[in-house]
Amino acid sequence: MPKRVAFPGLGARLRLARQEAGIGSQEKAAERLGVSWMSVHWWEKDARGVPYEKFLALLQLYGKPIEWYFQPAGVLAPSVPSDLLALLEDHWTNFTTAEQGIVRDAVEDARRISERRRAYQIPSDKPPDGPS
Repeated sequence: MPKRVAFPGLGARLRLARQEAGIGSQEKAAERLGVSWMSVHWWEKDARGVPYEKFLALLQLYGKPIEWYFQPAGVLAPSVPSDLLALLEDHWTNFTTAEQGIVRDAVEDARRISERRRAYQIPSDKPPDGPS
């Protein structure tokens, strides 16, 4: 079971979340996370996966819900990779009650959205055509 969170586009979402949180540099984010600035740099470049403990810390530091990271620009709804869901379930008891609530809500929202996608046959990689 992987101990890191990694999927295409995560780095760009991390960079955007950091900027929107008003944390101007990778160095400042790294200091608050207790890692080297190079770790943040690698994560934002999609060169390395984020350790799951640090991913949870990033959720809190950047103030974004978990589903936000799985919603690339132009996509209406999140989709959580199944391997991440399995990882979260495996380490559930390591989370605080607050973290469990955040994860539970995000996973349930993602599952409901996935069900709606299937019901309406909306592909997960692009938004449905809207009015022109």
